[in-house]
Amino acid sequence: MTDSIMTEKLTRRGLRVRHIYEFNPLRQTRVSSIMSPVIALDSKERVMEVFRLMNLPDHHFAKNKRLVVLKDGIAVGTVDRSQLFSGASKADPELTVGQVASKSFLTIREDEFGFEALRLMTLNDLPFLVVVDKNINAVGYISRGDLIRAQRDKIADDTIVEKGIWARLFK
Repeated sequence: MTDSIMTEKLTRRGLRVRHIYEFNPLRQTRVSSIMSPVIALDSKERVMEVFRLMNLPDHHFAKNKRLVVLKDGIAVGTVDRSQLFSGASKADPELTVGQVASKSFLTIREDEFGFEALRLMTLNDLPFLVVVDKNINAVGYISRGDLIRAQRDKIADDTIVEKGIWARLFK
C-alpha cells in the first residue's frame, strides 16, 4: 500500500502526505557517479596562454567554468574565467595560473555520497567541491548543478503524482 491507515482518508481528499521513509537519491548515489570530470592545469602555466586557449571555441578549456590548479599532481587551487580575465588584463607575460588561483576550496572523496557533498556546500556556502580519490589526487569536481541533475528524476516523478492529485481536486 502506498498509504497507511492514518493517511488513507487524507489521500482520498487530495492531500499528499509524505512518508518518513521517502527516497533521497543523494543518500544513495556516490559522488563519483554524479561529478564532472576534472580539467586541470599546472600551476606554472602562463595566464595569458590559458586565457587565449579558453577563448578558442573548440578547446576543452572553453567548455568549463572552472579549472583545478595542480602542483606536482596535487590540487592547490581553482581558477575560473573571471580570475583568468583579471590576470590577463594585467598583461604580465610572466604571471602564472598559480598566482591568480583561489587557494580556498574544499575537497570531498569520490566514494562519499552526494548528500555529504550537499551538506558541505550548504554549510560552507560553496558553489562546488573538488573531488579527490583515495590518494588525494583531483579526479573531478561536483557543483550545485551536478546535485540538481541527480535530483531531477525524483522531482519529475513527484510532479507527475502531484499533477494527478491537483487535477482531480479542481475538476
